[in-house]
Amino acid sequence: MVVKISEDFSNTPGARYESEGPDSGEKFRKEILIPRYLESREKKECLKVDLDDCYGFATSFLEESFGGLVRTLKEKNILDNIVIICNDDVTLEGLIKKYVKEAEDKLQ
Repeated sequence: MVVKISEDFSNTPGARYESEGPDSGEKFRKEILIPRYLESREKKECLKVDLDDCYGFATSFLEESFGGLVRTLKEKNILDNIVIICNDDVTLEGLIKKYVKEAEDKLQ
């Protein structure tokens, strides 16, 4: 299963919260990432999240999307079921891993 952010959500992802404008990380997490993650896990598939072909990402968008996924589902090791595709900017995968780890470290 693949989520291509530029096609399935927006090629101009916004800020962290929906209150800060359109195409936020919060909206992406709630409307796209969580449902697709849960569906892929149920099907025992990896979810591929393709960040290519967007006009850049605010770090707050990435943290809210992926760190927020951990906080919402309250589970560790989510990256065992997610493959990040980011050929346009290879640094994004490292940022996402950092945000996920930080969120996982705060789980009880």
